[in-house]
Amino acid sequence: FYVHGPPDYRAFKAMHVSLLRSVHRTTDPARAHFFFVPTWDFHGSWGNPEVYLRAHRYVVTHWPFWNVSGGEDHIWVVTRDAGTCSTPWGTVWEQLRSSIILSNWGGITGLGGVPTERCFDVTRDLVVPGVLRANIVRSSPFISFYRSAATAAEAAAMAAASPAPWANRKTLLFFHGALCWQIYDKVRDEHGLKRKCKQKHGFIDHYSFGVRYEIWRRFHHEPHFELRATDLLPPPSHISLDEAMTHSLFCLCPSGTGWGMRVFHSATLGCIPVILQDDGRYPSVLQAFEGLLLDYDEFTVRLEAHQLPKLPSILRNIVGNATRMAAIRVALLRMWTRLLWRVALARPEAKALAGAPDAFESVMAALELRRRHGLKLAN
Repeated sequence: FYVHGPPDYRAFKAMHVSLLRSVHRTTDPARAHFFFVPTWDFHGSWGNPEVYLRAHRYVVTHWPFWNVSGGEDHIWVVTRDAGTCSTPWGTVWEQLRSSIILSNWGGITGLGGVPTERCFDVTRDLVVPGVLRANIVRSSPFISFYRSAATAAEAAAMAAASPAPWANRKTLLFFHGALCWQIYDKVRDEHGLKRKCKQKHGFIDHYSFGVRYEIWRRFHHEPHFELRATDLLPPPSHISLDEAMTHSLFCLCPSGTGWGMRVFHSATLGCIPVILQDDGRYPSVLQAFEGLLLDYDEFTVRLEAHQLPKLPSILRNIVGNATRMAAIRVALLRMWTRLLWRVALARPEAKALAGAPDAFESVMAALELRRRHGLKLAN
């Protein structure tokens, strides 16, 4: 998982390898409920969609199963920043419009912030997590409980009751990253940052829906907020991001050019995700397994664009409500393993979490729900 680029985009590999090792797999098409199309796409963020065009042509011309259903029972994993949304490099509308897409992006808008062909379809597709690096999972304040407990449920209960995973969290809100596109363009002051964030880039003018810059602009002097803008020179001092997150109560999880790893990363480290992936015009971006398996209102702080100005008071009110904080943490411990691909973990962590449902098992559960209630079950 750690060759040929960052592992974040390797859900296609995690899904394929997990399926090959799984009891859910059959080589008898007569017994199959779905047909998985393995496409290993190493483009990463975006680019030419030729790998999907070629795979579609091969499946259609070499096998009879596509034509039986029109492709409705065929599953593809697409991990690009905006999933299958059309880009200046091409579209997969004609090829994949009837299929099921497992995507990291749950938005109906593409890289330009407006709806495009074949973006996420809630009646058909499923959002899945990216692949989190094994060393991050090793740093989780929860993992030791899973090593010592007899069951995953017991481990979650022990971690929720222990003060250890939640101790020494002095930062109220943490964020580290670029505020605007292009992420490698650096400026020296707030005026330069304002100019940069107003620049137009054609197809990618809605980076993070403007959320990153607006939160930084309003709140970078807010007490107990640590908002580290990598656009600015001199750059923020080097720190361990994992350590910073384990010392934070909340972690800001905006989008970027599309999906990102912050929700999975922060949840694994016990930092409550603050999800603001909304422009006030189109529906908020759906998260991994949201609606079918997971209720994000239980274990994250889920906000819409109009709530942004009240962010500090919203977080302080939650912290001041001990019952609410305890409930969020219990819910977080109940679901965090569903955001991890066990097949991508190092052996000790994979063994420790063997009894807890992971991302692959969550995909299987979600597909079973879709199968029982029809392929086109709305959220």
